[in-house]
Amino acid sequence: MRYIIDDGDALVPYLSTPAPGFPGNNTNRNQYFTVQDQKLWDSNWLNQAAFGFNRTAYLASVPNRYPDLSISLAPNRPIGVISLAGLTPIGNNLIYPLSDYSNVFQLADNVSWAHGRHAIRFGGEFRRNQINGPFDFLVNGEYVFEDLSTFGIPSASNNPSIENFLKGIPLVYLGVTPQGSNSDRGFRQFILDGYAQDDWTITPSLILNLGIRYEFNSNPTESHGRVSNIVDVSTDTAPEVAKLMASTPKDLFAPRFGLAWKVGSDTKTVVRGGFGLFYDQIWGNIYGNARSLPPFYGAIENILPEFLNPTVAAVSGTTANATLTYYPKWPQVMQYNPNVQREVFSNSVLTVAYIGTRGNHLGRLGEANPNEFATGKRLNPNFGSILRCVTDAQSFYNALQVTFEHRFSRILPRKLTTTSHTPSMMLPPRTLVT
Repeated sequence: MRYIIDDGDALVPYLSTPAPGFPGNNTNRNQYFTVQDQKLWDSNWLNQAAFGFNRTAYLASVPNRYPDLSISLAPNRPIGVISLAGLTPIGNNLIYPLSDYSNVFQLADNVSWAHGRHAIRFGGEFRRNQINGPFDFLVNGEYVFEDLSTFGIPSASNNPSIENFLKGIPLVYLGVTPQGSNSDRGFRQFILDGYAQDDWTITPSLILNLGIRYEFNSNPTESHGRVSNIVDVSTDTAPEVAKLMASTPKDLFAPRFGLAWKVGSDTKTVVRGGFGLFYDQIWGNIYGNARSLPPFYGAIENILPEFLNPTVAAVSGTTANATLTYYPKWPQVMQYNPNVQREVFSNSVLTVAYIGTRGNHLGRLGEANPNEFATGKRLNPNFGSILRCVTDAQSFYNALQVTFEHRFSRILPRKLTTTSHTPSMMLPPRTLVT
């Protein structure tokens, strides 16, 4: 049994922006509890059962809270952000203050069984995730000042962003509606997985490793049903009160295969190889961004708003922070590694290996509702900027590795005897050459 508690409290000078004067307070407490039982049933059976509970709490706040100076539409918020093109933004981070309380309950059991030429292992795990707390994206508000000549507002100087700031003519206001400023959510999800593996000694010269793993991730829910998502960014007129994802896959089988084979009667050549399919997870800090969507939250992007009265604007739209596509595919990675080892002469081994990794359905972040170049309008005028996490990225890694290793059978003595007029020398021991 083990219990660990880890507390931290820090004042971070530049937590919000690189400009001085907007520090932040970080307070965290992490607690980890685990209890494990191992039982040897007989000489061939070993069972390991474990229960774990992890709780992480993170609080971030800003000390310079002056609600009378805030540019937020929501009451009692700290100063927001003033952003001028070409200069460092000033103000407090757009999500502070925030708090996060996450719980993870874990129950696992693993069995090892030695039976003849087989060394078999199998087991499973159940995990329950709870993510609680707000993420007040854009609640503090942000004004962005840039060159407005494309909107028919000419500049009289060679620094249009500062000029428009002095005139109080912003390009855009990012914030939330007062009635939609509560981002406090309680997301719930469980993960279930199991595996079986057999290390099979077919002959003294050939060993096979055969295994398979299965994983299931539930579709996350929210404790009060406050869940919505944009099903189709190009055609939807508003977010839909629905599941966070259309569904989660039920066919996440991941095979594993490996071998070790001594070739020939001289036993100087060994062939090894392995292949494995591994699935990743879509973590809570990704799907949890759906909390920034209506009707439970009102993040807005207003174009050419009135300064300090941003509800009056030329164009108003809904914006969102890195929401997850409604039809994600589960990220996976394939790894493979064949290699050949040969003893070329006594105490010397040459290894030639090929290592490959391929990732499919990996996550990437991009603008899902960009501006049309000709008109300056969004592809879907019902929304503003929509940062979207989609799962269509890939990764590739391939390498040829050649290694030669020689182990010296003799080394020089550490201390050499010298003549009386020369001080003794200490030499380091010889090391392996690779």
